[in-house]
Amino acid sequence: MSVGHPSEARREHTPGVLGNRMAFVDVLRAIAILTVLFHHLPSGLGHHFGKLGEWGGRGVDLFFVLSGFLIGSTCLERAHTSGERGTIQQAKAYWLLRSARIFPLYFALLAVYALGLPGFNPDVASILHDWWRPYVTFTSNYFGQITLELGIFWSLAIEEQFYLAVGLLMLVCSRRRDTLASAFLGLSLAAIAVSLVYRHELFTLHADGQISDNTYIFKLFHSTLSRMDQLAVGLITAIASHTLNGWKWMRSERMARLSTWAVIALCLGVLVYFPHRPVVGFLVIGLVFGACVLWVQRPAARMLTLGRWEARALWPLTYIGKLSFGLYIFHPITRPWVDKLLPTTTLPADSGLRAIVLLAVWIAVTTVLAALSYRFFEEPILSAARRKSRRLLQPPAQAPGAAAPGRPAEGELMAGVAGPPAS
Repeated sequence: MSVGHPSEARREHTPGVLGNRMAFVDVLRAIAILTVLFHHLPSGLGHHFGKLGEWGGRGVDLFFVLSGFLIGSTCLERAHTSGERGTIQQAKAYWLLRSARIFPLYFALLAVYALGLPGFNPDVASILHDWWRPYVTFTSNYFGQITLELGIFWSLAIEEQFYLAVGLLMLVCSRRRDTLASAFLGLSLAAIAVSLVYRHELFTLHADGQISDNTYIFKLFHSTLSRMDQLAVGLITAIASHTLNGWKWMRSERMARLSTWAVIALCLGVLVYFPHRPVVGFLVIGLVFGACVLWVQRPAARMLTLGRWEARALWPLTYIGKLSFGLYIFHPITRPWVDKLLPTTTLPADSGLRAIVLLAVWIAVTTVLAALSYRFFEEPILSAARRKSRRLLQPPAQAPGAAAPGRPAEGELMAGVAGPPAS
């Protein structure tokens, strides 16, 4: 993805953070998925990690902000570089890439669950046989979360509903980048206002005893109306990054390494220690994460040249970040496998040592499964979708007197590529 300033094209091949990618954004995604795994440790083991086990679910908050940022950035860059293709072609390319990224693995996994194969939770097959519609229509966040395997899909449902809103805006506003950015900003501000009002009404109804504790907690954490302000913050971050990345202080390499790692540490600290606030809490934490994303995606961070040991430490995190969607999808499946594999004789069921070993093996097994899935199933589908989207967005045949075929068109230097999935 571009750094938002044409002069960066001259530095395109400068050795930077793992090939000038937004590597530190991948680090944030790795932090998000790893904290989710801490949160989903088997009952009786999570408390060994203190606040990290208790509040690890805040990794989903970070995922929401990252999703808004990555989708918004990609759509705005595409509108900037392919605006001459019109809204229909851009919308087709958008839906093609989003569908290719989410649908194949998601629906393949639902099919596997429905078969009730050995090694999988049999309750999942029973639920899907009777309640398959919410999962097919991505509305499961409005229903009870019975099993972990299906329960995690509430966040994916919210993101798909968000993608739908973005796609509809692209149909009418995507021809020019500025128009699309204005539409995104309007959508974001409206989403933030609705979320604040909705959470306030929930809080009032609960305080008055008109809804039960369980209903209040479920709607507060799983309703689209309650959580969409974090996606909106990510969208605003994408809009702001285009302008901010051109500022001199966002490109300055002075203390770039120290400040970037400090912001990542701040992000992790917020994940673990930020207290819950019933009305404004999601928005505040979203704004903090949005500021972190803005800082780690800036040109100075992308062009940062790492030392040997720093690069070795960063690579596993960026790799986990790139596979975060697969890790999120597969981790409920692999947890019982690993839990049964570890002997209770040497690793007692409630011991801290078992918690540490289980977490390490769980991460390793899930990463391997996610990597195999991406390499042999997801990536071939994504590659075909990318090729098709490039054909959809190819500029029309040039008229006589137009620029020569080898000459870059206006805005080409800032062309971006679709970022990795943001789930």
